[in-house]
Amino acid sequence: MTILALTATASLKVVSDVIKVLQMSQCMQFHTGFDRPNLFFEVRPKNPNNAFLLQEMLQYIQQKQPHSTGIVYCMTKRQCEETADFLRDSGLKADYYHAGMSATDRKAVQFAWQEGLVQIVCATIGEGFILLYLFSIFGGNKLLGHVIMICSLWNGHRQG
Repeated sequence: MTILALTATASLKVVSDVIKVLQMSQCMQFHTGFDRPNLFFEVRPKNPNNAFLLQEMLQYIQQKQPHSTGIVYCMTKRQCEETADFLRDSGLKADYYHAGMSATDRKAVQFAWQEGLVQIVCATIGEGFILLYLFSIFGGNKLLGHVIMICSLWNGHRQG
């Protein structure tokens, strides 16, 4: 039995289809606009030098969000692992999370994050959303970073 279904940007038709497919005809629905006043967006030019980008992100975390937990979205599984390695080598409690991991390893990262043993999770976009929803049940998520180039402001807002 399905007890919860979440979507960020589905049309009313898609919402209707989800309710039908998951057999949730008596469910409560909550709809909000896409204005999220609790989120702050900052757009910066992206330097093509990945090492500079990672260093800039590290500096931001250390100076402005030293005690926050969060997700850094990456485009590829390899980029998740490399970014987590860089953050870990720089003294942060970081790990990666992507679909190429075993279910056991993903659960271990989720548990470590929920328990505060991991501060930053570097995740591919789809897997990151799963973590974000799981973690929001247990507490706030204050840091959201992107190592990837957002294709448009609309997509960047949707990913926030």
